[in-house]
Amino acid sequence: MRHGIPTIGPKNIRFRSRLEAKWAYVFDMFGWEWEYEPFDLNGYIPDFILKIPDNHTLVEIKGETDHKKLYNYVPKIESSGWKGDY
Repeated sequence: MRHGIPTIGPKNIRFRSRLEAKWAYVFDMFGWEWEYEPFDLNGYIPDFILKIPDNHTLVEIKGETDHKKLYNYVPKIESSGWKGDY
């Protein structure tokens, strides 16, 4: 298992990885309102929530290059109690 390198990013937030900090910069470039590790759900803390009007969306950042492997994370999100988009 690879571990992230803690990194200070936008809003002077300490992110758990450089990849998360880079995505925060991308969200800022698009002008999207976001929050990092916004809340603790049932056994799951999402990396980000994008505060899209009328549709808040959870975002989980992973370093996967095979999109099929991302589906391995779906059960954790779905069992957390989150009812919105992710």
